[in-house]
Amino acid sequence: MQTVAGLSSTLGLSLGADNSKEFWNTVWEKELTIWKRGEVLRPYTRNIYAYLQYLDQKDYFPSKVTADGPALNFPFLIKSEENTTELLNGEKENAIVKSFLKGKRVAVPLCGDTTVIPYLAESGAALVVGADLSEAGLAAQREHNFPGVDFTREEVRVGEETVVVFEATVYSCVVRLFQGDFMLLPQCPAFTGSKIDFVYDRASFMAVNPALRASYVKTVASVLTEEAVALVERPARVVDDRNGPPFSFSCEEINTLYETVTGRKYNVEVFINDPSRSAPEIVPGTPVYHQWLSLYPKK
Repeated sequence: MQTVAGLSSTLGLSLGADNSKEFWNTVWEKELTIWKRGEVLRPYTRNIYAYLQYLDQKDYFPSKVTADGPALNFPFLIKSEENTTELLNGEKENAIVKSFLKGKRVAVPLCGDTTVIPYLAESGAALVVGADLSEAGLAAQREHNFPGVDFTREEVRVGEETVVVFEATVYSCVVRLFQGDFMLLPQCPAFTGSKIDFVYDRASFMAVNPALRASYVKTVASVLTEEAVALVERPARVVDDRNGPPFSFSCEEINTLYETVTGRKYNVEVFINDPSRSAPEIVPGTPVYHQWLSLYPKK
């Protein structure tokens, strides 16, 4: 497993508050997109099903949406020997997740070419919004995940910058991709009109320099409905993470950011522990294991 420190050393570049475009374009150019390893098993049904059952146990929904699925204890522990494509990916789990996603309007921040976007489109979402500043990342998203699909292309001026909007309808789902500075999207009507009710934040918030976290949350919050819920991934560490990305963060920090920006009250709690992706050795800047956090409005 390549460590974060190794990645930074290979690039000869650290991620600061003012060089995001240079840093991530270099990562894509050198094909150092090592975060993709976390999607090899396509764990999307597993993650969303576990989240839905977690919310069921919190009595979040009017009725139990996972009543017919397998029962879990939380935080759900993913053991290395059980971490396969079959884990929580049976017919019942898929049916429950598809029922939840039907008609949903979903945001996938800093998406690159993640395969969760076609998964969401195939699973019944009405709208999937992805965003990334990397031209290479979004080109790969369209070419690899939606081969043969014609996307419209529109350039939108936002101040001195340009945001490129790609859009296509696939599986009756509108897939809308924004290429440009994520923090500028609240000034882009095609983005702010999205009315998002579900956020899949995988390796996104943790990829942002801590100095930009408030701006990141403002961008996400600008499209959220009052009832919107989110899954947020984080690396849990036993040492500091000055060599990030990824950068760790506490439940309290992300909770405070969302409450401050939206004026609404949220719960933020760990619902999945995933040590199956641990590094063999703990070194400064190395993720020890990954967690998934639930972010949902207080009632």
